[in-house]
Amino acid sequence: MDQDGFITTADAAESLRVALGAVPSPAPASEAFLAADASGDGTLDGGDAVVILAEAAATEAAVPVVSGFRLSDNPRNSLSVYVDFTTDLPARPRVRVESIDGAWTVPTTGTLTDAPGTTHRVGVVGLREGVTYTIKASALGPGGAASAEVSATRKPVLVPRILIPSLLPLTVALSEPDHMAPGVTVFGLLSPAYLFSGYIFALDAQGRVVWYFTESGVDPFPGSIQEVTRAPSGNLVYMSADVSEYRITEIDAFGNRVRRWRSGDLGVDSLHHSVDWLPNGNLVTLSTELRTVGGYPGGQTFDLVADVVTEITPQGDVADQIPLLDVLDPYRVRPGFNDADWILVYGPTAKDWSHGNAVVYDATDDTFIVSLRHQDLIAKIDRQTHALVWVLGEDDPSTTGDDAWPFLTLVGEGRPPNHQHSPRLRPGGRLLVYDNGNSVGFTRVVEYAIDAQAMTVTQEWEWADGEYSPLLFAPFVGGVQALSNGNFLVAYGGLGTSIFSDEDPTWTLLHEFDPNGQKVWEVQVRGNVGYQGYRAERMSSLYRPEP
Repeated sequence: MDQDGFITTADAAESLRVALGAVPSPAPASEAFLAADASGDGTLDGGDAVVILAEAAATEAAVPVVSGFRLSDNPRNSLSVYVDFTTDLPARPRVRVESIDGAWTVPTTGTLTDAPGTTHRVGVVGLREGVTYTIKASALGPGGAASAEVSATRKPVLVPRILIPSLLPLTVALSEPDHMAPGVTVFGLLSPAYLFSGYIFALDAQGRVVWYFTESGVDPFPGSIQEVTRAPSGNLVYMSADVSEYRITEIDAFGNRVRRWRSGDLGVDSLHHSVDWLPNGNLVTLSTELRTVGGYPGGQTFDLVADVVTEITPQGDVADQIPLLDVLDPYRVRPGFNDADWILVYGPTAKDWSHGNAVVYDATDDTFIVSLRHQDLIAKIDRQTHALVWVLGEDDPSTTGDDAWPFLTLVGEGRPPNHQHSPRLRPGGRLLVYDNGNSVGFTRVVEYAIDAQAMTVTQEWEWADGEYSPLLFAPFVGGVQALSNGNFLVAYGGLGTSIFSDEDPTWTLLHEFDPNGQKVWEVQVRGNVGYQGYRAERMSSLYRPEP
């Protein structure tokens, strides 16, 4: 059989060789004997060969017949549709989508039933609202013979609205698809317009919505959404939180839940900001603890909210934890210490000591790279020993507890990041960072080259959008991604004053620029109420990659 489960002429040829005596005859009771004895007379001869070849030729020439063709709505996403039909013999489905935007064929990972088979379901995602689509289906038989094509029209649909006429107030300021990295841009968004239920959107190169997801209507307490990324399985993974718990959820392209990790089930206080995967299948994220620490100036004692690097198995067990209060200096107090980000979890007296916002696994040396916003540093920590490997940041003169840390020495011009987000590993020991720049009042993308042997760091380049005056300043959230064609995608998720502000509500800006610093894409998400993004990720497709 071939890899799709069909009997091929190669199978027939092998049986033929047995029947004609080209290879030793198998035992009479064996499967090989029964397959070669096509005539069923208990002997292997030329008559069997004729029957075998005739059956193989008939099988390969068979043309499947499609019936029962219909389109079914996806209740989780009106910009997708299910295509269902049956065939009279085992076949592989093929679905083609046509519209004013062009035509494309659904990849094999869009097939949701076993193939080859006789009952077929194919999922179509990436549709636009207000557009008419012609959806055509056919099937390929054992020899590749194609059935007659059947088709249906998908009438224009609208994304369900909540409180506002436009679900997503988009302004596309610049779009140069020929100079952009291919794929769709996926990002989470929080807004009073959605009753603070988090949404995930995907935009095409023209800045048009082609996919969305929300927990609203699925979870009893739909939460705000932070990280949205792609799991090794090819599915989407997002992080969310509500008044009762923190969650990491894996979904397919059609919004169906595949699996979920809950903070309560894991016995941790939180799961927040960031998730990454290890080669052993585990995932790593950030949780928190509340620890009372005394000995501060004036004899003060504080309840510190501190991050805990947490490794989790696919089955939902905590494999290991690294409490950062055991690695770093609790008396290193930086701006943000008094922020009330954790008031709903730990109460009004809790101090936001570290405010971790990213953890990345580095497979080259089995370490974690952790971004700590309220420590103004990025640290590399050994996964096995929990020891500091290096620290990108500055010694704080107000404490001696960090004096012995392995700080990287900055060589040449540049500066360390400040209140940063989204460190990304790059080839050759480079580190890409979205630097909020709270201490300087503008936000930049910066790349560092790290020499771990010499314990030095060099600022290779930085980019801030010079078309804005003053320079853009997003004091919180955001991220950057290096793209497949050498470009960079930037998400300013926290522009404006506050998501609750009437005069200057939070808005989100998406940029793509090339290696020369030239912008090729700019999309604003801005309305009369706040629209707070988090990060954005360019994905080659909404479908799982094909094998």
